[in-house]
Amino acid sequence: MSVSSNIKKIVAGAASAAVVLSMTACADTTWSYKVGEEVIPAGVYIYYQTEGYAQAFSELVQQDYTIYYTDDSILDMEMPDGTKVSDYINDYAVKSTKQYYAIEKMFDELGLEITEEENRNVLNTVNDAMNQNQDGYNNLGIASSSLKAVQLNAIKEDKIFEKYYEVGGLSGVSEDDIKNYFNTEYARAKIISFSLVDSEGNALDDDAKAEMLEVANGYLERAKNGEDFDALIEEYEASLEAEDGAEETDDSSSSGTEENTEDTENTENTDGEQAEDSSEETADNTESTEGAENTEDTEDTENTENTEDTDGAETDEETDEEEDPYKNENLYKADGEYPSTKFIDYLFNTAKENEPTLLQDDNYYYLVLRLPTLERTDIYDTYRSSLLYELKGDEFDSLLEEWTAEYTFTENTKGIKKFKLEKLEEQ
Repeated sequence: MSVSSNIKKIVAGAASAAVVLSMTACADTTWSYKVGEEVIPAGVYIYYQTEGYAQAFSELVQQDYTIYYTDDSILDMEMPDGTKVSDYINDYAVKSTKQYYAIEKMFDELGLEITEEENRNVLNTVNDAMNQNQDGYNNLGIASSSLKAVQLNAIKEDKIFEKYYEVGGLSGVSEDDIKNYFNTEYARAKIISFSLVDSEGNALDDDAKAEMLEVANGYLERAKNGEDFDALIEEYEASLEAEDGAEETDDSSSSGTEENTEDTENTENTDGEQAEDSSEETADNTESTEGAENTEDTEDTENTENTEDTDGAETDEETDEEEDPYKNENLYKADGEYPSTKFIDYLFNTAKENEPTLLQDDNYYYLVLRLPTLERTDIYDTYRSSLLYELKGDEFDSLLEEWTAEYTFTENTKGIKKFKLEKLEEQ
């Protein structure tokens, strides 16, 4: 089943947790869970079902991308761990709905506050979402108040996390802790890849591999001798482009030879009169061609001169612009698999910073230049919050489960079962 645009809008249009508290719980289907007399609206629970659906769909597509294009329902499919998708969605919604209540309570307990700007931004986001797809939300049973509660709760969760783990927090880390995590879990590197397979994906024979190793070692020695690594990358890429161009030229020449052969055979089969006419036409065409070539040569010369002038102007402009000091860099994750697990293991456990080295995996020789991760202060500053969450996220999740377990939730079975998951696939 292909995810409809409406569902995508719904999932993308809201954040990730919520609760609206009310003192007037009734025996109806407008609420999903309650603690004492405080109820959680059914719309919040349904929202988490849409979020669970999106999460399930994403995991299924990662496992089998063809699912993205199918019209079949995913509800009876199984998650990678064998759980039925419909069960996964409902379990996700139950857990999220209960945790959002715990977040509301902990937020108040810690004396934290939502700013006027944050509240205004959430309201604007909710209004935009409802204006774009109000029918979709209404059909699912998600009111704007539930959407607002979900987004506010997400902000509250972030504030609680920061209250605990930011520098100076209740269980705060130091700035060095975050930097050490960044330095340990991420690696900067520039690489040159020397393919050990041909254009059709077939492994090179031993002789071709030996030739490629010789090429790779040549670049390695030049890098060790201090040649600019970016210049080596550009040189090798240019050589590959030249090879591709030569192959295309050879293919074109072969095709042209076959056509010329056919033309020659046809000419030999013509009678004398036709041959004479052809000869005269050829002479005329030759004169015309020579004239055209001369014209082209003149034009090319002029164009070349103009190009040189233009290049000069561009060079002046480029000089004014600051060149990217980090071009050709990649940032790799310690638990990643790209470009291969062997590459990742080598990069993190063997390669030394600023020392060019050569690695072989199944399909490539890699010339690797690992660089100091912490030199990229721009990346650190941009993703510092994400790095902190990577560092302490699991601990916070465990804490949230503990807080949630402190409350006794009453389930409104009628309210829960009233919504049919099939509606998610009807939008």
